[in-house]
Amino acid sequence: MKKYEILNANTLKIIALISMVIDHVGVMIFPSTLWLRCLGRISLPIFAYMIAEGCRYTKDPKKYFLRIFILGLLCQAVYFVVYGTLYLSTVVSFALSVLAIQCINKLLLSRDGKAIATHGLCCLALLLLMLFLVFPPNFMDKYGLKLDYGIYPFLIPIVLYYLPSKEWRLFAMIPLLYLLSLNFQ
Repeated sequence: MKKYEILNANTLKIIALISMVIDHVGVMIFPSTLWLRCLGRISLPIFAYMIAEGCRYTKDPKKYFLRIFILGLLCQAVYFVVYGTLYLSTVVSFALSVLAIQCINKLLLSRDGKAIATHGLCCLALLLLMLFLVFPPNFMDKYGLKLDYGIYPFLIPIVLYYLPSKEWRLFAMIPLLYLLSLNFQ
C-alpha cells in the first residue's frame, strides 16, 4: 500500500458502515428526513464492491461464503424478532451472490459433462431462487417475504467480480447505481 493511498479497503468499510447507520437512523427515527436516506444509500454499492473484492482475494471461498451466510442468518433472526417479518436483508443477498460467484467459477472451470451439468444446475437454481425472492408469489405477501433493494445486492457483486480491472468496475458502477436509484424505497 502506498503512503498516499487514503481510500483503501478499511476506509471504504468505515464509510459504508457510517452510511448504513445513517440510513437506518433515517428509516427508523426520522422517516420523513429524505437526505438521511439518500446519504445512507451509498452503503449498498460500497458493500457490494467489497463483497466482490472479498470473493476475488479470499484464500478459502467456502469459509468466506459461510461467514457471510451466518452473518446474514444472524441479521435475519434479529430482524424477524424485532419486526416479525421475513423481509430479507442485503446480507442474505450478498451471501447468495458469493455462492453464485463460486458456482459460476466452478462451471467455467468444469471440463467433464457431469461437472458442467451439476454446476450449471446450481447456477440455474440460484437464479430461480432469486427470481422467486424478487417476485414472490401472492400467497407469500402475508409473510413479508421480499428482498431489500430487490435483485441489486445479488447482481452487483457478480457483475463487479467478473470485470477485468478496477477501472472497469468503477465504470460499471455508473449504470448499476442508476438502476439502483430507480429502486429507491
